Amino acid sequence: MFNEEYNTQRPDVILKEYGRNVQKMVEHLFTIEDKDKRTQQAKIIIELMKQLSPTQNNNIDQYPKLWDDLHIMSNFSLDLESAYPMPEKELLGKKPAHIGYATNKVRAKHYGRNVDLLIEQACNIEDETEKDAATIYIAKLMKTFYTIWNRELTDEQIILNDLKKLSNGRLTLDLERVKSENILANQRERRNNNNSGSSHTSRDRNGSQNNNRRQNNGGSNNQYQQKRRRK
Repeated sequence: MFNEEYNTQRPDVILKEYGRNVQKMVEHLFTIEDKDKRTQQAKIIIELMKQLSPTQNNNIDQYPKLWDDLHIMSNFSLDLESAYPMPEKELLGKKPAHIGYATNKVRAKHYGRNVDLLIEQACNIEDETEKDAATIYIAKLMKTFYTIWNRELTDEQIILNDLKKLSNGRLTLDLERVKSENILANQRERRNNNNSGSSHTSRDRNGSQNNNRRQNNGGSNNQYQQKRRRK
């Protein structure tokens, strides 16, 4: 009878993404006494691991990670000639450094923390022209975020008041200027304004043309009636 070997009786697979067969190949490297031959066989295993790697990307050099995985499967005991240094065994399984949460309080959550940062940078601009351009850009961005948060019609005065409040009065825009220059109008609003203006122009033009036609028709009718009377 054959003695079957179950997975429960085998040693654990160190890196399961490569499978047990690759791990056996790595274990076989210990039986090769010649270092050059052992390194050559290790390179063949590396190419096989590259094909089995679930994250293949031609733009990223995978070989440092593959060589690290090979050393991990060999328990950092293989003597090989590699272009990449052997990783430190102490780093294996070490927890990454804790990343703390942001402690800065966001004053207006529907605008986000990035708007606060942009406002702080814009307040420190010394050139008035550049500062005005930055203020307009931030106001447009605030209107976009406000529209996402509140889909109803956005009052431009609300945006200007919020901008002044968040900047502690250092960034301001005049409401009359905003309306006259359509500073905060998006592409759809500008397109609607242009279409409404062109429609009024076409109506006036059509109206004047119709009046001219009526006058011409009236004049020709009068001339025709006068000719009939003479006859």
